[in-house]
Amino acid sequence: MGEFANKLRARAADAIERIYRRQTPPESDSMIELITLLLEDGAGGVATPAQTPVSTEEWITWNEAALYSAEELTKTLTTILDREKINLPPELEAMRRWAASLLTMALDELSMR
Repeated sequence: MGEFANKLRARAADAIERIYRRQTPPESDSMIELITLLLEDGAGGVATPAQTPVSTEEWITWNEAALYSAEELTKTLTTILDREKINLPPELEAMRRWAASLLTMALDELSMR
């Protein structure tokens, strides 16, 4: 994995602990976990910022990729993060926009949208 992506994964794990008071399981990608936590609406659906909407279909595709193709999704996120240098913002609402943007970029990259 790329150096920039690794740093962001460490920051994502810290954000999960700080915001959600839980640790990322060792077998999970903290970036996938954080994106999912930030956008999950609490009832299995998606709640995204109006500026960066994610459709229900995209949300379902994301969750399927996270469940069945996690390794490929991790590689795709690494490529995007290292290429685009998209930093994790400190404020929660900005994090949600960041997560929605990364989700759609990853699905585009995977040609799954």
